[in-house]
Amino acid sequence: MLYHELFPSTIRDKEAYGSELAKHLNLTTATVSHHMNALLTAGLIEIKRIDTRIYYTTNKTTLKDILERSKKLLIGED
Repeated sequence: MLYHELFPSTIRDKEAYGSELAKHLNLTTATVSHHMNALLTAGLIEIKRIDTRIYYTTNKTTLKDILERSKKLLIGED
C-alpha cells in the first residue's frame, strides 16, 4: 500500500485510528503504527489521543506547503 493510496480514501478528510487503518489496509496494527510514526516524524500527519486510541489525520498545512514549494522548484510558479 502506497502513501497516495492511504491518504485519499482514509485520513484525508476524517480521523481514523490504528486498528481501523490496519483493517482497511490489510496490515497489522504494528505495521500501521510503524509507518504512521514515520509520517508523523515527517510532519505529514497529526495525531489526537482519545482514551486508549490514537487517531490520525493528514496535516493539510504541511502538505499545502510542500505542494507550493514543489511548484516553485519544479515549474517556477509563485
